[in-house]
Amino acid sequence: MIILGRQRLVFLEMPKAASTSIARMMKRGFADEVIVRDKADRHIGIVGFRRKIEEPLSLALGGPIETFAVVRDPIDRAWSWYRYRHREKVRGLPVDTSGMTFEQFLAGCLIRPVPAHARTGSQARFVGFADGRAEVDYLFDFANLKGLKMFLSRRAHTGLHLPRRNASPAEPLPEVPAALSEALRQHWAEDFALYDTVRAAGCLRRAN
Repeated sequence: MIILGRQRLVFLEMPKAASTSIARMMKRGFADEVIVRDKADRHIGIVGFRRKIEEPLSLALGGPIETFAVVRDPIDRAWSWYRYRHREKVRGLPVDTSGMTFEQFLAGCLIRPVPAHARTGSQARFVGFADGRAEVDYLFDFANLKGLKMFLSRRAHTGLHLPRRNASPAEPLPEVPAALSEALRQHWAEDFALYDTVRAAGCLRRAN
């Protein structure tokens, strides 16, 4: 989570959705006003933000707070998690994916309880999405971040550049068998509904 004090704007950092790159862009573009929360709150979702941060923060900053986040195609995001857990640092740990294929990883996402290596978290829960609406004020599509750059550039009154940071090596998303893809679409129905809605809208704004 990153707070822009004068803007009264909070970036809720969805894991595996370019949060590191966006955070760096914000720190450069708003260098004189960025407030970074501690690591415990880095990936806090909208429910946690509303419960423990929003009220004291709005009092401290003198007005209501706006929030924004980025969402990603669920299978593409799972591919990023799979590659991230290939790294040497986690070799031999429960989250290690180095000894399995991407299909095996995705199959693990369908198991209950979900094994440690296949835990990806719910994007819909993170942004409070239900019935076509989200609790986050602005939602942007990971696959088209031009809208987010324009949004922040207007706030910063200058053009911003989005660096590539903390990204797994570029590899094409493997083809997922149709049956497995359909099973995941049903299993992650809320996340797919969220992403499809944001993708269609370009920027999904919360209704007042």
